[in-house]
Amino acid sequence: MKKLVLSALLATSVGGFVYAQAKGELKNAVDGGIARLAENGTNVTYGSAKLAGDGSVILNDVVIVSEDGEVQLNSSMVTSKPAGSDGLVELTFADTMTMTVTPDGDEELAYALNIVSEDLKVVGNFIQEETTSPEGSITANSLQFVGAQDDHPIIKNLDITQTGLDITFKADEEGGSFEVDGSMEELKGSYAYDAGEFGGSAESEFSAEDWEISFSGAGFDQIDDKEFGEFIADGGFLKASMTTGESKGTTSNRTPDFSMKMDGTSGAGSLTFDMNEDGVSYNATFEGADYLITPLDGSLPVPPFEVSMGEGFMDFAMPLMPTEDASEARVGFGFSEITVGESLWSLIDPEQTIPRDPANLRVEVDAALKLNAPIDKAAEAMDVNPLQAGELQSVNIREIYLNIGGASVEAEGGATMNNDGPFPMPNGEVDIVVDGVNGLSQKLVALGLLDQMQAGMAMGMMMAFAKPGEGADQFVSKIEFKDGGIFANGQPIQ
Repeated sequence: MKKLVLSALLATSVGGFVYAQAKGELKNAVDGGIARLAENGTNVTYGSAKLAGDGSVILNDVVIVSEDGEVQLNSSMVTSKPAGSDGLVELTFADTMTMTVTPDGDEELAYALNIVSEDLKVVGNFIQEETTSPEGSITANSLQFVGAQDDHPIIKNLDITQTGLDITFKADEEGGSFEVDGSMEELKGSYAYDAGEFGGSAESEFSAEDWEISFSGAGFDQIDDKEFGEFIADGGFLKASMTTGESKGTTSNRTPDFSMKMDGTSGAGSLTFDMNEDGVSYNATFEGADYLITPLDGSLPVPPFEVSMGEGFMDFAMPLMPTEDASEARVGFGFSEITVGESLWSLIDPEQTIPRDPANLRVEVDAALKLNAPIDKAAEAMDVNPLQAGELQSVNIREIYLNIGGASVEAEGGATMNNDGPFPMPNGEVDIVVDGVNGLSQKLVALGLLDQMQAGMAMGMMMAFAKPGEGADQFVSKIEFKDGGIFANGQPIQ
């Protein structure tokens, strides 16, 4: 795909060389543009060229072939015209173009696509002449990639449509920086492939609304010549974000071992990623999902069943570079209101002895971490001596919570680390509360899902480290790290 985009943009720059040229100079300008493209490895041919009355240049029967010969793009027309000041040029294309992709030159795998667009425009300052600071935009009311080849050995169908496409971009090649912002009103499509007995087959239809994406970075001009720590120390960074609206889809997968169909909808979601001298962070959220899962071809002896989930999140951060003071590291994830349909529950618990209450899971832990070297060097030190990589100065368990089947486990607490000795020693405490586990284990034994001896051993271990709480079927435990040892409710356990 990268070669396709580069080839297309380079090839369409031919128009930039000829717009605003006198008719007598047209052929020389076109020849100069094609020569420049040839230097970049892209082969371009066209049937004819003409200068329109508005100053635009129209190339007919344009054929673009990438340097490796794997991508060929055909357009009956490419038009270029001035688009304001600063050397901007606007390119428009035939409403339908064809593209053929031939991976590694293997004709058996060649796949043909039609590119169908409405009001597709590419505007840029890099079209008329070379520049080290390219900027521009790509817009379209709709842009569709569609192809169907029943005789293709793998890809049987592909149909992807983007509506309300709006992308802006700019870059500084000398500084290795770039910025891209884009949005789509809707992304929808379908695909089908069959990779034979080893890869299985799949068919899918999907749609998603209100896409917005942004990413930027700097320092990438010399990234191949630098180690990771140098890249970050010299101001290199990468930042990205994405938001989506509601989505829905249906997918059928078949493999020799398992086949199923999944229909589902999901709510809006967001994702952010940031990597710079302060560290790396990742955060994702979603508003919920509902799925209907149907086993196919008798691969699983269960009826169709539903799975749903409420809100969820994932959160991660850690330092990348050594600093004088400790930096925050954290990990968190959570899934709320998880439910499974009664059609599946009834197979194991038809009398509904186990509560069907929605399950919830939340984990939030942070720490103070001091690296002694950039993260790539610290990772190498871990293989030799983990203590050389850095210092873990404290750990804080903000929350660990799980409830399922009428039972729950929750924990919170923290510890500071003494790094003066040969090994870090924690000093702190963690409070744990367990509710309903004994009752759930006995129900599982009655249903034949858990062996009585295993249940008894588990409860015996719990009673060794916990004591009865205020509620029925409740156990509590205070785990303390002090005096070089570990204590449970005041009793040493090592």
